[in-house]
Parts: sequence; structure tokens; C-alpha cells
Amino acid sequence: MPHYADGTECKLGDFVKGRLANTEGVVAGTVISITPGAQACNAKVRFTKVGSAGPAVDMMPIAPRMAVGRPVLLHSMNHNSSGELQTIWDCEDYADIQNLTRID
Repeated sequence: MPHYADGTECKLGDFVKGRLANTEGVVAGTVISITPGAQACNAKVRFTKVGSAGPAVDMMPIAPRMAVGRPVLLHSMNHNSSGELQTIWDCEDYADIQNLTRID
């Protein structure tokens, strides 16, 4: 099995942070797939991305590049009763395990 930069073995279900192949910035998520023997893109990480739904509530918001499925829509304040409408997307992206850090 592939290992993180610190030498620990990567396992399915590990909670990790790091840079992914097609997603900007540092992301925290869960390892959902591992490809032993591959040098790059040897893991897939599932993470959540939150964004503004925008002014047109009746239109489908633009999905993040690595989104999986449809978003959950909710208001940002007072237990979903007021505030700006937000989208919560499930996303998946590939990563090199050497670029990830396991979060304990």
C-alpha cells in the first residue's frame, strides 16, 4: 500500500488534508480509493465544498469542477431559517498520497 510522506501507510477511511489533482487550495477530506503501485493520482479523496447559491434561487447553481451529484441548499443563519442561501456539494478528486497528511 502507498505511504504518506511521513512513512505511515495510507488506509481507506483516513481523514486527510493536502492538495488534490484538480481542486484549488488545500482540502480536507476522506480517502475513498487507493491504487497500489501507481506513482501519481494513487488515491481518491471525498470532500465537501460550500458556496453561495447566488441570486437566482430557482436556477441550479454552477457545480464545482469535481462535484458528485446535486447540492444541498440551505440558509446560512438561524438554523436554516434566514441568511444567504448556500450550496453544499459532495466532491471527489484524485491525489498523490505523498502530498497528503493524515489528520488524527
